[in-house]
Amino acid sequence: MKAYYLKFASEQEATSVLFTQEMTQEFDEESTDSVEVPYLDEDGNEVFIPNFKNMSTIGTMYNDDAVMGEDDEDGMPTVVTPATAKEGWHVNVLALDGEDVSNIEEYSINVETPSRVWGGQ
Repeated sequence: MKAYYLKFASEQEATSVLFTQEMTQEFDEESTDSVEVPYLDEDGNEVFIPNFKNMSTIGTMYNDDAVMGEDDEDGMPTVVTPATAKEGWHVNVLALDGEDVSNIEEYSINVETPSRVWGGQ
């Protein structure tokens, strides 16, 4: 097993790399040929199968630069300026032995102190 900390440009890019779209065969009414089309669930949504057994989607990560203030009435902290977003869409993968990681290696980044880790890692 090996942990990969991945950074993609967007959620759409992550989905295109980390999932495979489920396809099905339909027959063309005008011919006897079949055509491969996306498989849809009962709600009409396209179905995607994960390429890895262990994935943890973090999504947008934020810098530690929020400015906090104190509410006069309750003494509770309030956000004066929210934290700024870091670039990219982040996903962790714990690749099992035998899983093909060739398509994710280019998105792998070095992380000194990960915000989310796998148990036992």
